[in-house]
Amino acid sequence: MKFGIPYWLALYINGDKLEKLLSDHKSFQLNLPMKYPTECLGDVLLSASVDIGKKYAYGQALKKFGEYHRTLAVIENERNQTVERRFLLILFHFMQCDWVGLQVTENLEKLRVEFESQLTETRKKLEGIKMVHQTLLAALKEFVEAECRYFEACLTQAQAAADFIGQLPDGP
Repeated sequence: MKFGIPYWLALYINGDKLEKLLSDHKSFQLNLPMKYPTECLGDVLLSASVDIGKKYAYGQALKKFGEYHRTLAVIENERNQTVERRFLLILFHFMQCDWVGLQVTENLEKLRVEFESQLTETRKKLEGIKMVHQTLLAALKEFVEAECRYFEACLTQAQAAADFIGQLPDGP
């Protein structure tokens, strides 16, 4: 019962059953060591070699393969730690910091492009309004000049009528 469940039970239970057993019984989870499968296989082979004995070639082979698998587990552990430090941690920091910064920059660029397109459209509309303003101003000036001519003509006619009336005799 080194692992919380007997060795012989762990050897005969497939992965699904073992996972169900461990998830159903939370107390087993605290007793299981964090070993790689290669290291567990090495432990099983070494245990089997002790059971068989050193005097048999099969026992010696099991011992050698058990040690080999334990060495492989150490190498696998070092590789995983290196991958974690050199790749996964850098990737994590990239995803947490740099990627967010890149997304902010990309969103800022999209907003800048949208702002520039809106600015261009606003300038076109402003230019259109300016043209309408100039047209209306020219029309207003022309209207005022026409009104001035009209009232000058009216004044001229009124003065001519006043002169004519002034030339008439005062009585019958």
